[in-house]
Amino acid sequence: MNHLFFLLILLLSPVLNAQSCSYDMNADNTWISGAGGKITVSVLVHSNGCNWTISSDASWISFNTSGSSSSATITVTAQPNPNSQERTAVISAAGKQITITQGSPLCSYTTSKSSLRFPNTGGTQTLNVTTGPGCPWSVHKFLDWVGVTSSGIGSATVTVVMGPTSSVQTQGTTIFINDQPVSVTIDPIACSYNLGPQQIGAPATSTSAQISVLVSALQAGCTWKTSTSASWIKPEATQGSGSATININLDSNPGAPRSGTLTVAGKTALIYQAGAKGNPAGCSFSFDRNNFSVSGSGEYVKVGVRATPGCYWKAVSNSSWLYLQYGAGIGDGSLLVNVPHLTSGGDRSGQLIVEGQTLTINQLSTLQTSPPSAPTNLRKK
Repeated sequence: MNHLFFLLILLLSPVLNAQSCSYDMNADNTWISGAGGKITVSVLVHSNGCNWTISSDASWISFNTSGSSSSATITVTAQPNPNSQERTAVISAAGKQITITQGSPLCSYTTSKSSLRFPNTGGTQTLNVTTGPGCPWSVHKFLDWVGVTSSGIGSATVTVVMGPTSSVQTQGTTIFINDQPVSVTIDPIACSYNLGPQQIGAPATSTSAQISVLVSALQAGCTWKTSTSASWIKPEATQGSGSATININLDSNPGAPRSGTLTVAGKTALIYQAGAKGNPAGCSFSFDRNNFSVSGSGEYVKVGVRATPGCYWKAVSNSSWLYLQYGAGIGDGSLLVNVPHLTSGGDRSGQLIVEGQTLTINQLSTLQTSPPSAPTNLRKK
């Protein structure tokens, strides 16, 4: 039984190897001038040890190689066309075919523009093709995101349409109007960044913190660099791309409370650190009001904190449903709290505390249909 199994494997090996071979073939253009010329054809081999050959059904086509066992770029040469009409040839390689058209020697072509550049919003542009009466032309493009007039006869206007892009990289391709190349590019969108939290409060001892760089999901290629205003703030990452979390190490502070900044891609976070010697004598703290109410739909609320100059403070929440987005400072400042959507139950109350001072937040049980939106227009209490 084992002998029969190995014999079967041996017999099937050539078939299995043949089935494992896969290829692709493409050309940089599929039109050649009637005066003769060259184009480039690429054969891509996706498996090792796969042999292929290249051939044409026309005697006026020649190649600089007959085949290979790996990927290759082949120069295709066409002899001058002795006829007054266009002619075609089929190029075959690795089971793939490309049809090449050679123009009439009686026709020549020029374009009014060799390049087109679009803003990131896209748009429509035109260029002129100049040729003799009765001379056909066609547009060869290789990317679907470029829309263009496909063909015509004689001199004409070609319309090129580009949709908006979501890329942060310049994108480009080349279209051919017969043998005339026209480069087409579209500008990238600008990278946008958010940084959070916008404030960090830290103890006097050596410690670490985290801050998030948020980049739109469509902008993964956006790069950023970090910088600080003080040597005691040490981000572990000095540069990166896309969304990321940056670890920040803070040296211990033997003196009075201090502050510094971390800047990432033009966005700045404030870092406040308590001092080992504590706050100076006579510090006082208060909120700009002691309580307020919000509806059941919830909202983001910015609250003012009054503090004696030079006095460090950090807000804490004693309620699991009150989410501090940020809340620390030295002297006067502010905190941002997210009061979430109330989905069930009756009224509820929670507190925020700053250095012994309490702010009470009452949420009414009047249920609304939607949760709070992101903090764009903040209501200051």
